[in-house]
Amino acid sequence: MAGHAAHQARWLRDEQGVTDVALLLDPEQRLRRAVDLGRLGYLRMLSPASIRRYLAAFGSGQRPGRIVEGHDLRPGVVLMDPAGRAVRVWRGRSLGDYPPVDEVLAELAARAGRA
Repeated sequence: MAGHAAHQARWLRDEQGVTDVALLLDPEQRLRRAVDLGRLGYLRMLSPASIRRYLAAFGSGQRPGRIVEGHDLRPGVVLMDPAGRAVRVWRGRSLGDYPPVDEVLAELAARAGRA
């Protein structure tokens, strides 16, 4: 799996217990370009789904930090095979639109069973 920011990888590892797969960071955004994740655009960033996720995060105690470069990048998760090929790509439709961790882990388990 690849994540845009180190804090996302730490959250997956520490809060979600994802410890049995490699969590790869891509600060140069090479993988993002290779699988064409693209950007959300401001209309999608202001969509009802994005606003709901933002309010839910705020309600759970998360507070926004400073706006950083890449704030409009489309969220996504990429599963890669041992050869480095993308074998499954989830593309978010709004801010914070990631697949459930259990769904990603189930996909990993299913693919491991095929190997």
